[in-house]
Amino acid sequence: MKTKIFQMIAFYFVFSIAVNAQGEFFHGRMNPERMKKIDQLERVKLMDILEVDDETLVKFLKELREFKFNTWELFAQKDSLAKQVQKDLEDKATDDERITKTIDKLFEIDRQTCELKSKFLKDAKSTLPPKELAKFILFEQRFRRELMKIYEKKRFQRKHTAEETQ
Repeated sequence: MKTKIFQMIAFYFVFSIAVNAQGEFFHGRMNPERMKKIDQLERVKLMDILEVDDETLVKFLKELREFKFNTWELFAQKDSLAKQVQKDLEDKATDDERITKTIDKLFEIDRQTCELKSKFLKDAKSTLPPKELAKFILFEQRFRRELMKIYEKKRFQRKHTAEETQ
């Protein structure tokens, strides 16, 4: 019982840090240490949820880490291209051809991201038993949803705090 309470407290503490990290990442101020804590939290929770032997767990977590690393790289490229599109839109001298090329690059990154996710899930399907893969898919969805809920709540609180101080 004490272990469960400790885990819940630790989860809440790390989760609150993770929410700040998510917000900072989406606003271009990501602290890599905070992002690392989110990943650590996710791994710890997965270790509790997935009922597989240690070898399978290690293999799956390695695949997950590689997938996340590659996804973050693509996200950084996409963010950079989005900033370029913004600059191009602000510069009235930019022609449509340049904007179209940048947009095509953005579409390509989206395609690569989908392809990467598909490959990861195929690999996970060969690594994890079906029930454990289903648990992972549900966990991932809930985990991201909770991060976003907490982030939105924090953002709402900051917005109202800023309005009160004005």
